[in-house]
Amino acid sequence: MKAKAKAARLLEDRKVLEQIIFPTYASDPAIRTVLFVGCDFYTEHYGREHFADHTFWTLEPDLSRKRFGAPLHVTGRVEQLGQYFSPGLFDLIVCNGVYGWGLDRADDCEQAFAHCHACLAVGGHLLLGWNDMPRLDPVP
Repeated sequence: MKAKAKAARLLEDRKVLEQIIFPTYASDPAIRTVLFVGCDFYTEHYGREHFADHTFWTLEPDLSRKRFGAPLHVTGRVEQLGQYFSPGLFDLIVCNGVYGWGLDRADDCEQAFAHCHACLAVGGHLLLGWNDMPRLDPVP
């Protein structure tokens, strides 16, 4: 029963992301350039379905997941974002499910967030979503 409840909660969280958060950002005229960090089979439609009228980039360190990325894709780590993108380029950076699933050390988190800050436009947004479970919270 616990596994089903956990799966239902995760599905509900993803529904909120896809049905509420993404449409809100997609309809904001100030959001033109988007970076989505972390790719997998369940994210591959995000660019074309939610941000089709935007410049949509993806970033993923695992080369085998490139196929789930956008046409504008970089294979790399968010901790090195500034090596791939210019300062102030993005209006929105989405890091959902990266903390605790790749960003696992305090130093890596600090570096990643500093790079995100540098790559965000003035007034840009960093959306950080994570699984709120102690075993997936590497830097409480």
